[in-house]
Amino acid sequence: MHLLGISQRKVKHLANKHLGLRISTKAIKDAMHNLAMHESMQINQQILDDDFIYIFLDGIWENVKGGGWDKTKSVVLCVLGIKADGTRQLIGFTLARAEDEASWTELLADIKARGLTGDNLSMATMDDSAGCKSALDKIYPRTPVQNCLAHKIRAVQRKVSYTNRAAVCEDLKTKVQLKRPMPPKP
Repeated sequence: MHLLGISQRKVKHLANKHLGLRISTKAIKDAMHNLAMHESMQINQQILDDDFIYIFLDGIWENVKGGGWDKTKSVVLCVLGIKADGTRQLIGFTLARAEDEASWTELLADIKARGLTGDNLSMATMDDSAGCKSALDKIYPRTPVQNCLAHKIRAVQRKVSYTNRAAVCEDLKTKVQLKRPMPPKP
């Protein structure tokens, strides 16, 4: 249930209603913490092959509480890798207070230390985060970087008046669907 994002309160209610179990809030909290730590270790401590050709980097902002992060807006920095056969894999994530260069550098250096040296990377796709771009330049300097099209489209939508938004979005869809060759690796 934790993986589905069901709250601790709902887990307690479901356990009582459907299983007849009375579980303390602390027991549920501890179990969910252990599951989260297990998930984190499975992803962030796995040895990586250097066979990823693309990586996608993004920060997801969430309200976080617990572990010294009580009721603060924090960012989960995520790196998704894609192999030549199309296999996708979450290869690293971390909780940070900002999408700054230091946080991204720490995450990418860890990924590189676990085996993704970047020799086969054709492209890294990210939003327009200066910290992420600087970290990529430090850790994977030969990897071409492309700004994420979804982030670009959202940025354009914010600048367009509501009355013109539908027409502009239709035009953007046409432009985005154009086939473009991959840039050659330097």
